Amino acid sequence: MALFNIIPRFALNIVGHLRLTGRLPWEKTRTGLSIFWPDDGLDEGPIMLQKTCEIGPDETLGDVYFNKLFPMGVDAMLEGLDLIKSGVQIKHDQRLEDGTYEGWFRKDDAKLDWSKPIAEVYNIIRAANPAPGAWTTQNGSEVKIYDAAKWMAKVHLVKLLIFLKKALWFREMVVVS
Repeated sequence: MALFNIIPRFALNIVGHLRLTGRLPWEKTRTGLSIFWPDDGLDEGPIMLQKTCEIGPDETLGDVYFNKLFPMGVDAMLEGLDLIKSGVQIKHDQRLEDGTYEGWFRKDDAKLDWSKPIAEVYNIIRAANPAPGAWTTQNGSEVKIYDAAKWMAKVHLVKLLIFLKKALWFREMVVVS
């Protein structure tokens, strides 16, 4: 019996938990996945095959994962299964010593620091969509931000989802930096 698994990741040299997080440089233009033979380590073991795709400048984590990596991963798993059924078992070393460990992307990592450059704030919003959701506070209430758009280099139209006393308030807010 053959057992193999899939790892989605922004950089093919990243090891650890889900590799599509806000701490990675969103300036990258490509991402990918690895189909690998698991061993006793966390996402370790020889690689069977790798696939890559483009990251658009305004795509969110959800866009990349659900619209690109997930369908590409299904196709890659089927391709791997076809390889195994035909008697081909490719096993390339991952070279984990050349990789960078990536931990969990948690809510605290998604907190927005409005003193940071626009590109950094924008990329945290992109990385936190759909989960855990970028957030900030306004008048003592937590504000979740799931999407943003950039234009004219200094102005954002941010769609806000504000949780206030169990009521959901939707509004658009222009943030000028």
